[in-house]
This record gives sequence, C-alpha cells and structure tokens, in this order.
Amino acid sequence: MTTATTLNPSCDSTISVRWIISKRDDLTWFIGSALTGYLSLVIVSGLNSKTSTAVLAFIWSFLINGPHIYATATRTYFDGEQRRKMSRFLWLIFPLSILPLTLVAMGGSSLLLALAAAWGTFHVAKQHLGIVMLYKRVNHERDKADFLIDKWFLLASQMLPLALFLLWFLSFPALAKMLGVAITMQALMVSGYLYRQVVKYRAKEQMNWPKLSLLALVIPLHWVAYVCASHSTASGFFVFTIGINIGHALQYHRLTWFHNRNRYQGGSGLAAVLSRRVIYYYAAALGLSLFFVLLGPSFLPFHGTELLLIGPTFMHYVLDSRIWRVREDPDLAKALRLTNTTPFARHHEQVAGTA
Repeated sequence: MTTATTLNPSCDSTISVRWIISKRDDLTWFIGSALTGYLSLVIVSGLNSKTSTAVLAFIWSFLINGPHIYATATRTYFDGEQRRKMSRFLWLIFPLSILPLTLVAMGGSSLLLALAAAWGTFHVAKQHLGIVMLYKRVNHERDKADFLIDKWFLLASQMLPLALFLLWFLSFPALAKMLGVAITMQALMVSGYLYRQVVKYRAKEQMNWPKLSLLALVIPLHWVAYVCASHSTASGFFVFTIGINIGHALQYHRLTWFHNRNRYQGGSGLAAVLSRRVIYYYAAALGLSLFFVLLGPSFLPFHGTELLLIGPTFMHYVLDSRIWRVREDPDLAKALRLTNTTPFARHHEQVAGTA
C-alpha cells in the first residue's frame, strides 16, 4: 500500500490518498481497467463479420476471461493449506458442472443463460464493491452512513441494467415502460449520491478520490453495455458479457497476483512455485482454461465446450464468496498489506468476490 498527499483547496489540511498497491498499479488495473470495457463495446458494436466477432470472442474468452476464472485455483486447489481448510467444499465443482448439462437437457437453455448473466453480473458488482471497500479501509473512511450509501448505490446501479438486459433477452413485452422506470431510478440515485459528496466536500470531510474515480467509471459501464447489447447485430449476450467483464477480469488478475506474490513468496508447494514469476501464474491459469476447452468436445459433443466451462465459472463465483474475507483469514490481510490499516467493522471485511 502506498500513500500520497494532496491539498484540499477548501481547507487548510491535506488529504491522504492511499492506494491498494500503488498509484500506477491501481489506476491501471483497478480503476482504469474499466476503460477496456468501453473500448470492447466500441469494437464489438462496429463488427459486421462473423469472423471478426469470432476472433474477438476467442481473445476475450480464452486469453483473458478463462484464465481469470481458473486463476482462483492458484490460491485454492493448488494451496495445500486451503485444500485442508475447504476440503469437501472444493468438490462442489462436480454438481455445479452437472447443473448446466441438466438444464440444457431439460430444454432450459434460455434459463441457463439468464442464470449465468445474473450470477456473473452480481459477481462483478460484488468485486467492484470489494475494491471500493479496500479503498475505504486503506483511506480510513469509517462513516457507517457512507458505507451503506456506497454499497447500495453501487449494487443497485449495476443490477438495474442487468434487469433490463434480462427483460430484453427474454423479450419482455413491457420493456419500454420498465426502461423509463429504471432510468428514473438511476437518475435519482446519482443525484442523491452527488448531493452527498457535495455536502461532504463543503463540510471539509475527507474525499476518497480513488473510490470516487472507480465509481465514476464502472457505474455507467453497465448501462452502456446494455444499450450496445440491445442494439448490436452480434450476440447480445456476448456484447453485454464482454463489456462488463473484461475490466473485472483484469482487476482480478492483478489482485490475485498481488496476493499470491505476497502470501506464497519463499514458501513451498505448487502455489509457491507459481508465485515466483507472473508468467508461471498466468501459464497455469491459461493452461487450465485451454485444457477444459479442448476436453469439452471429446465428452460433450452438443455445445460441449460452452457447457463444460460454465461449471468451473460457477465454482469461481462460489469460491470468491469465501476466499476474500479478511476478518476470517489473517494471512489474507497480511498478503494484501492491510495489517497496518485501521480495522473496519465486521460488515466491511469482505474484500472481493460475490455472495
């Protein structure tokens, strides 16, 4: 964690701006990564050929998103201590892999896609919330009212466009009316949140600029993704997913590598070996991703690859709801360099992932 100081022009004091890793790393990977979502939406919205779409889908799915899903294994399945702690829980990957096959066999393909979109978007929203909570923690922002405002403003702002996307995906007849309601709700929430920030600024309270910068980028992103998905000639599901997930995947890679490097350095075992070089970490995650991609057609000729990948994705969501809880894992707090920061209340302690 690094610290910089900036002058608040409205008062005589200075404000400490603390970063999770460093200013450059945070602006590149945790905050600026959202820009890749906007860029991807611009690119995919301008693609007119199936070949171009397929190339982009391959780069996104197998080089970025897939490895980020399997990167979770580097600190769970590959970590002997975590295997002992989680033991039977790690076997959930098998029923979670059977679930997509069962739904498709029962004619529930649309239901499966809706479930994947809803769970995946909630997972992304909770990771953004986790990053926000890290910035609140390292900057000693402890006001309980602001905690609730930040939490529900972020979650609601990211789930509203998801709801609209699902209604569009399922051809809901009253979508136009729901769109008006959702836009009104979002406008009211933004107005209320901005008003709160103005009040804090005028009262010479601390302004958490890293947190506010992250919110300013990720909240509009889901709305832009919905608009692009509902008007794109490519697959709406693909457009929406790449828009909201690519920045999230880059965030996850950087946070996981930061954790692994700090936690396993100098240790023994597979997790420690993979933490010696970033290329080892990425090669392991990419190798697992490609292994399941190649394995799929051999065992599941009907959309085998896609279905086989959904189970590990769901397991990724489940694992992330457990492995990023600082209060329950002192080694996690140490690895994220949070041990010298002022403790939060219990409800601030989940760092990333989804519930």
